[in-house]
Amino acid sequence: MSGISRMIRTLTAGLAMVGLLPACKESPATASLAEANLAFAWDLYSRIADDNGDDNLFFSPYSVASALGMTLLGARGETARQMQQVLFAGGDRHAELGVLQRQFAGAEAVSAPGPAPGPGPGAPVAADPFQLTVANALWLQAGYPLRADFTAATQQHYGAQPFTADFAADPQAATGRINDWVADQTNQRIKDLLAPGSLTPATRLVLTNAIYFKAAWQTPFAKETTAPAPFHRRGGGSVEVPLMRQTDRFGYQESRDAQVLRLPYTGRDLAMVVILPRTADGLPALEASLDAAGLRELIAAQNLPLRRVEVHLPRFRLEPSLALGPVLAALGMPAAFTPNRADFSGMNNNRDLFIDAVAHKAFVAVDEAGTEAAAATAVTMMVTSVLGPQDEPIVFRADHPFLFCIVHEPSGTILFLGRLTAPAA
Repeated sequence: MSGISRMIRTLTAGLAMVGLLPACKESPATASLAEANLAFAWDLYSRIADDNGDDNLFFSPYSVASALGMTLLGARGETARQMQQVLFAGGDRHAELGVLQRQFAGAEAVSAPGPAPGPGPGAPVAADPFQLTVANALWLQAGYPLRADFTAATQQHYGAQPFTADFAADPQAATGRINDWVADQTNQRIKDLLAPGSLTPATRLVLTNAIYFKAAWQTPFAKETTAPAPFHRRGGGSVEVPLMRQTDRFGYQESRDAQVLRLPYTGRDLAMVVILPRTADGLPALEASLDAAGLRELIAAQNLPLRRVEVHLPRFRLEPSLALGPVLAALGMPAAFTPNRADFSGMNNNRDLFIDAVAHKAFVAVDEAGTEAAAATAVTMMVTSVLGPQDEPIVFRADHPFLFCIVHEPSGTILFLGRLTAPAA
């Protein structure tokens, strides 16, 4: 067992013994959904990481699961079984995902009033700025028949808004409409989700999810303390980046192999968890040491012991695009992508549809004030997405590659997950 795994298990057991872990407020069904969502998130991350060498990564497993969840509503037979296994560990979680999405909508509805958020991190931030919005949509070929119970289910569980488009006559115009919708839902942070040529006259249905998040740190970093410093690359070499700094009390734990820091956002149930290897070349071993169960225990430890920590964190921005079709097929759902094998007869009573591609694009910007993040997924379907010491603070210097995620803590849902290996100079 690795050092990080031992730390996770020891920490969880210790907190339970001393009564610091709160009683679980989730029903067993919700807990199962949380476990399934996290297992999907880590499976997807691991596969993408394997395919991308030492590159930066950032994506929204929640967005991908939502888009695929809508698609699953129309799957039958072997196609449905494979998709359920990959997404929900064999379960059927549409109703619970609907509840979760409404919970996110409720968080947005009760956010404190104030001036509208600025254009992005670095802009002045109003008191308690908080946004978490999720939107789903169906884009259907005009005149193409879908089963009424399928469209009703996507609306009931995912709040999916139906639109018609004429892929057959003008796929370029349809691409523009979908991209414009995504940009509007993500505060213009996700543009051109679908590349030119993504849709063709054979496209019959596109299922889209968009998520947007913006929040201030509970304890902001003072801009005057930010200074250039080297970020050490795996394998040697470094790049100079703006390194933010502050000393305060944060949830913190450590092992022989890694340090773990929880940075909460103001007034809400969300936090960024940063898992920092001890050495500049330690990220691959850290990734290999974690599994979904260990990661769940780690991010669910909302009462990590409060310690006085001197935090050094780079200011950074990532905007990756991912083609997830081959990744998802390799995870265990190849039938959905195979013409004449895919069964989406729950959509139209026929077996003439298959998933052509799953496009995903994400954005994150982290600065002294807080975090802004967004992501969108499109599934395109064609015919045959304990108080510490007060004198000497612990030093948490994230000046080398690390893993990070943004977590909705009441549900245990990872909204965004990624790694920073090479900030832009």
